[in-house]
Amino acid sequence: MITSLASLFSYIDEQSFIEHLLTKSRMHVVSADDRRAESLLSWNTINRLLESDLLPSSRVKLVRANMVIPPMIYRGGAEPSRINPRALNSLLPQGVSIVIDSIEEYVSHLGRLSDSIERRLAHRVWINSYISFGRGKAFKPHWDNHDVIVVQVHGTKRWRSFGVPDPLPTRKHRDGDPVPAEVEWEGMMRPGDVLYLPRGEVHEAELETADSVHLTIGIKPQRGADFMAWLGEQAGSQSTLTTEVTSHQDDAAMHEQGARLKAHLVELANSAIPGPSLDNEDTQAKSRRRLNLGVVDRLADDTLVVPAVRRRLALDLTSPTVETVTIGGEQFDLSAIARLVLDFLAAEEAQPLGSIVAALDTRADAKRVRDAVCELARLGLVGLESQDAR
Repeated sequence: MITSLASLFSYIDEQSFIEHLLTKSRMHVVSADDRRAESLLSWNTINRLLESDLLPSSRVKLVRANMVIPPMIYRGGAEPSRINPRALNSLLPQGVSIVIDSIEEYVSHLGRLSDSIERRLAHRVWINSYISFGRGKAFKPHWDNHDVIVVQVHGTKRWRSFGVPDPLPTRKHRDGDPVPAEVEWEGMMRPGDVLYLPRGEVHEAELETADSVHLTIGIKPQRGADFMAWLGEQAGSQSTLTTEVTSHQDDAAMHEQGARLKAHLVELANSAIPGPSLDNEDTQAKSRRRLNLGVVDRLADDTLVVPAVRRRLALDLTSPTVETVTIGGEQFDLSAIARLVLDFLAAEEAQPLGSIVAALDTRADAKRVRDAVCELARLGLVGLESQDAR
């Protein structure tokens, strides 16, 4: 099953994808196994999601050729807020796509995949799903202001690229924005295939078969403007930058204040490095919400321990005492072994308890590791999945 960036790009070296990510160059990876992605989003899961009240209406929309279909057309009947099966099925042959935004928040294994990729890349990651029917396309040629990894789950879809008129767009494509007319690349995405499209590449996807399901994994690194905003926040507490600037001063006072500001800005620019800003983003990234009711006191060797943190953190693994760690903007007092377990999970992904005990046996005995896992579970920093639940 696809659970990480490495398994997503199992047919190539993961580093090859990283190079494409850095150079912002498209990459199409053809799969030899047309069933390898189908468990990411089964038709059964899709149906249960759409028929339940789990998904807020703001996360689900029906789209055809850039037009969002009014919800009143497919919701209603005896329960006005819910999807009406008869109305929905009457629309599907007309080339409609059902779009579910941030589906990783509602399908647990997609949440694990999203978090795993985010920990690996240290960039913000989310997943949208596109469930298409009939011949047609959800969107006309457009660009995104973030990178995208497309995973074809069911069916096939033809993708076209029209080049990159703006390699670093700061906003999403809008209707009326000019796009190139000449196709630069065209390829058929089949089940298991993966396609990387960099920010700014104009693209479209067209369904040529009965139905198709694909996932788009959005990737948004921190940008220079984000670094400058963080730098401004850090400098904002200094008196030079908090002193009021007003036109009611005389010219001499304005000149003096301007000189102080310029000197301070030069000092900031000379000392500015992005590392601390990236570290701050890591500690502020919200963790996945995990509850472990009824499981914490029933740990077994095959209990799967799933990290809730979305970033790898710089943890002190040398101190034997309890240390305060900032995770998702909150502070947690963690024991030495809890920090060790959390660091191991962030690097190795979800692991059975028995595997964690074996991997850390030179650092702590089984009881201390077990206690540390329980400590993290009660704080919501890991999720516990018993064999019966999987």
